[in-house]
Amino acid sequence: MNKDKYKSCVHYIINRVQELTDGVTKGMLLRILYFSDFNFYEKHNRLITDDIYIKKVSGPISKKINIILGELINEHKIKKTNKNIKSLSIPYINISSDEKQEIDSVISNIYNMGWLESYLWIYNDAPYHVSEINESIDPELVFYRSDRTF
Repeated sequence: MNKDKYKSCVHYIINRVQELTDGVTKGMLLRILYFSDFNFYEKHNRLITDDIYIKKVSGPISKKINIILGELINEHKIKKTNKNIKSLSIPYINISSDEKQEIDSVISNIYNMGWLESYLWIYNDAPYHVSEINESIDPELVFYRSDRTF
């Protein structure tokens, strides 16, 4: 895992969502990361973040997200409030144009779909749906999707 790239990706998402609304919740950040990574995997056979996702009842959790968020907070690039995570600076973009395009597409689709509907959408996504609670979600399962998620 390229930690600097991962931090850049997370900071970019937080900053981008903040342009649309008042910051991002951790749950929404995790949904955006999950769909960005798994949709990108479906097209390019690799994840953007190289992280492992664990199936939880509340949705997929990326294994290293707390470390990444902690470092971004310590670097004064983001801050956590009671409800949201907010960007404090313009992110350094350390992701490819294809990766950025996928992230932007997912953010746009989730924003247009609505936060609740996107939350429910995950439960029907093949990789999440067939995985066991507290087990890792195999990215290869994207190839069993009945149709493109976003």
